[in-house]
Amino acid sequence: VVTHHKIIFIEELKNLQNLKSLFLFNNQIKNLEGIETLKNLEQLYVQCNQIESIRSIEKLINLKEVYVNQNRLLSLEGLTEQHSDKLTNFFCKPNDLLKQKEIIRVERELGILCR
Repeated sequence: VVTHHKIIFIEELKNLQNLKSLFLFNNQIKNLEGIETLKNLEQLYVQCNQIESIRSIEKLINLKEVYVNQNRLLSLEGLTEQHSDKLTNFFCKPNDLLKQKEIIRVERELGILCR
């Protein structure tokens, strides 16, 4: 848990491969580069940052909870059908730059409810 610390980069976390929960909300994180190796990650709380993309979570199929609301997301690329089995809490609203049609696409094509 590292919140409210004006963190910008998280690449140093890539070696923490047994990590199950990551709380980095209310920082200044611009991207999620570095978490793609955290295959055991189940909880990701990165709301209230400056994140533009969640592509780095593509292979993190053990995620159960993801909070990416109040960022600068343009799309939800990175979510796959493999996420739909375990991902029960996905919070992406509000994200002012995220179009409603992208949210609808994820809900219809992947079966992931966007809250």
